[in-house]
Amino acid sequence: MTSTMKKCIPLLAALALVLAVPALVGSTTLLRLGVETMSRDAEMVVRGHVSWDYSVRPDPDGPIYTLTGVEVNRCIAGDCPETVELRHRGGTVGDLTLYIPGMPTFKPGQEVLLFLEPDYENVPGYHSVVGMVQGFFLVVTEPVSGKRLAVQQLRGVSLAAPNADGTIVPVGGVSALIQEVGALEARIVEARAKKGGVQ
Repeated sequence: MTSTMKKCIPLLAALALVLAVPALVGSTTLLRLGVETMSRDAEMVVRGHVSWDYSVRPDPDGPIYTLTGVEVNRCIAGDCPETVELRHRGGTVGDLTLYIPGMPTFKPGQEVLLFLEPDYENVPGYHSVVGMVQGFFLVVTEPVSGKRLAVQQLRGVSLAAPNADGTIVPVGGVSALIQEVGALEARIVEARAKKGGVQ
């Protein structure tokens, strides 16, 4: 299990015990991760296109997983293969749907920018998005200016962060990050350089 997942998993329990504040209905509460933190934590950061996305249920009594393939057009950080294979819980198989708020969902043809770490269940060859949807950006073209924008996909989550005394508290009014692709990529490279990471 990666360090990012270890940070996220106990968060709901900590909030319930310390704050007695319920999470939003239909959402997952996550420890807020900024671009710099995700850049340092990620094994790789890629920009590319979603080639395939389908769900499977390997065990008839087990969970559903969605498998996604992303053709890498640009390796922003790390050692990137030509195709990255992602694996997340959730999806639809037959009449059964498993929905986990905060898990990324993809569609073939999307252009994406992703912060990636090894699969959170340690399945070889697969990767997961850092911080669930926090590390998932759609790349779109702004229709008026023609600018290429990276739009963070924060659906299905509420965020929390430590306050001055270290207590984990909900973060209100958080908006998804929207930034020009080039500027975001520059932030990622700079954060990796400060870490001393391989570009």
